[in-house]
Amino acid sequence: MNLHEAAPLESQAPSQLLEWLAEQFPGQPFTPDSRLAHDLGVDSMDWLHLVLEIRQRWGVGLDGAAISRIDTARDLLREVAARPSFSKAELALATPLEQPEQFLGEEHRQWLAPLGKAELVAGWCLYASN
Repeated sequence: MNLHEAAPLESQAPSQLLEWLAEQFPGQPFTPDSRLAHDLGVDSMDWLHLVLEIRQRWGVGLDGAAISRIDTARDLLREVAARPSFSKAELALATPLEQPEQFLGEEHRQWLAPLGKAELVAGWCLYASN
């Protein structure tokens, strides 16, 4: 792997991220232009691992829109470099599993609301009929 191919990214973090990515896929040819899904076989569970690990190690959160723009390792580096990193205090305070409402957009928060009585009854009826 040639880390200089990662230019124009300028800080240490991208090269560390690139090295870390290469470690995640041992035995597979890896370059900054490796396509994550096609060349490396990244699936949805791998994306979850990658996003959580990037958040923990580099303090950068990637949302669904950012992930949809990522095809290659170089794209991932650009997305990480373009996003502000969380402070240590922010990382310690909130995690997606403990406070999901901070990490979800308004259109997704509706699914966190408790069901009403009519929805509960309909749900139980459908469950029973299934």
